[in-house]
Amino acid sequence: KGDNAEPVMAWLTENGFHVDEADKAAFADYVSRGWCFTAAKVRPEATAKAKTTDIEGMAAPLVLKFPTDKPVYPLALTAGAGTATEILLYTASPAKLTCGPRLPLLCARPYKVGDAVNSINVPLITTGDQQRRLFDGMPAVELMLCKFKGTLSPAQMKEDLVLTAAPDNGPYRQTKIVW
Repeated sequence: KGDNAEPVMAWLTENGFHVDEADKAAFADYVSRGWCFTAAKVRPEATAKAKTTDIEGMAAPLVLKFPTDKPVYPLALTAGAGTATEILLYTASPAKLTCGPRLPLLCARPYKVGDAVNSINVPLITTGDQQRRLFDGMPAVELMLCKFKGTLSPAQMKEDLVLTAAPDNGPYRQTKIVW
C-alpha cells in the first residue's frame, strides 16, 4: 500500500515484478481509491510438480476474502501485458451477480456455507502453522456461488470488471449444444 503510485511501483520493481510507466495511471487510480495491493509470482514448473492445478488446468487460485458493497475485479494492470488472458472468477455473495457481456456467467447456484465447502474444490489456506478453509468463520447463511470464465483481450481489460446484482436470483447453468 502506498500514498501514491511511485512507492508501490518501486516495491514491485525491487521484488522482481515488471512494471513500467504505462502502468502508472492504473496504479494511481487504485491508490486514490485506498486499495491495497497483492502480488504473487506463479511458477508453472512448481505448480506442475506440486500438482496444485485444478481440474481446468489452471494454477491454484489466489483467494482474497473481504466484505465489499461493490465487488470489482481489477483488470487495468493485466491489460498492460498486451495479450489475451483467460479469467476464471468465483464469487460467493448474498445474490447472483453479473459482470455484463465481457465475462460470461457459466453457473450460479445457492449454497449453504457448509455445503459449499464440501461440494467445491476449496483450497486450504495456510497462515503460520494453521490451516483453514475459505468459508471458515463465515456465518451459516445461504450464498449464491457464481462462476465466470472467459478470455479477454487487452482492449476488454482496460476497464475493471464491476460486478452487480443480476436481474434475477435464480440458479443458472450454461448449456452448450454442439452439432
